[in-house]
Amino acid sequence: MLPNGFGVKLLAECFACGLLVAIGFLWGPLTIVGFALDGHAPWLWPTIGATSVVLALLMFVYVRRDVKDFVASLDES
Repeated sequence: MLPNGFGVKLLAECFACGLLVAIGFLWGPLTIVGFALDGHAPWLWPTIGATSVVLALLMFVYVRRDVKDFVASLDES
């Protein structure tokens, strides 16, 4: 699906996707590491949160830059 807009709505969608990707890839391995450290892992959720913000911003920049040009080229043809 192509994005409808490239503003706040897209940013919110990128944050949702970033959170899902971070939880999907990090929650399992970090939980195992937390168990290995006797269950004391106060860094688990801040790590997932920081990773999700970084991933969301990277996705937003990519879509704003590359996909916007692609959509514009589709509109021209």
